[in-house]
Amino acid sequence: IFIGIFTIIPLSGQAAVNSGDALAEQKATVAAINKNLSAVVSITVTETITAEKGGQKITQKVKRGSGTGFVISKDGLILTNRHVVNQATGDNGEYRIRFQSGKSYYAQLIGRDPLNDLAILKIFDKNLPTVELGDSSKLTMGTTVIAIGNSLGRYQNSATKGIVSAIGRNLSASDGDGNNETLTNVIQTDAQINPGNSGGPLIDLTGKVIGINVARDTSGDSIGFAIPINDA
Repeated sequence: IFIGIFTIIPLSGQAAVNSGDALAEQKATVAAINKNLSAVVSITVTETITAEKGGQKITQKVKRGSGTGFVISKDGLILTNRHVVNQATGDNGEYRIRFQSGKSYYAQLIGRDPLNDLAILKIFDKNLPTVELGDSSKLTMGTTVIAIGNSLGRYQNSATKGIVSAIGRNLSASDGDGNNETLTNVIQTDAQINPGNSGGPLIDLTGKVIGINVARDTSGDSIGFAIPINDA
């Protein structure tokens, strides 16, 4: 009886190909994150309030919240969410900007978009690091994306990775304080978006910003949303 001896090659070859693809994606991921870290900033929102205590008026600065933004011009324009800057309830809001390098500034509020959850802050300096804006109209389901932000207001420039789960979503969002708004034509992603990530960039593997992280659905897992950069 002849017993043939077979050598199985395709499986090991396929494993080598998959390993190479995984390494290439890992390198692209690291490069995309590093391309943006220096231009992503944490935003701390405080407000000066006056209260009466013991018959005297006392003025104090109170922290209202935090968020994320990213620099879009070398002279200091910063894009973020409107609901980030709106954490200051009055006209005495102050916005402290901190770069990954540790350098910090106070920012001026330039304006809020009345229709979209977008706002512009301005710091006064020159030759600042900036992000590169992409084209969100070319996004398709399955595109690999990375969310960068000031997670929980404590972990500056944290990165999470996922894919574009859907495009063109419409939804109602709430900040938990009774403030509601309607978001239209937003990107859905399974890249984890945590509190504090609001206003941060959603980037592709080339390192270009294709969205602004804005919300998450807490009734499920890994259901986050971002405003398309073309809308901004």
